[in-house]
Amino acid sequence: MEKPCEDLQTELHAMEQECQSSQVRLSQCRDELRQLSHRHRKPTLCGSWWRVCLFFLLLLAVVGVAILWSWHPPFREQVEVLCADIEARIEDYLMQMASSQHSGCFRPI
Repeated sequence: MEKPCEDLQTELHAMEQECQSSQVRLSQCRDELRQLSHRHRKPTLCGSWWRVCLFFLLLLAVVGVAILWSWHPPFREQVEVLCADIEARIEDYLMQMASSQHSGCFRPI
């Protein structure tokens, strides 16, 4: 009876050591994961710079169009012609889609 009890105690001791080793490794993995997640959360300087540059380029384009629109009449006329052409093309497309050939697929409101 004493021999099986000693064997079980030896096996239990080995399992406790294995469990402690696994817990230490799990703790290390959690620490590494925490460090990696903190690195990814920090905004990179490069990532924020391109957004700022893109914003200023867009702002510059809007200001440029506004200035051209107000102070350069030929530009205004060209934009009006472009908008009228786009509107005519859209109307032609809608009329074509509403024709008898395509009537089953699309009907404009």
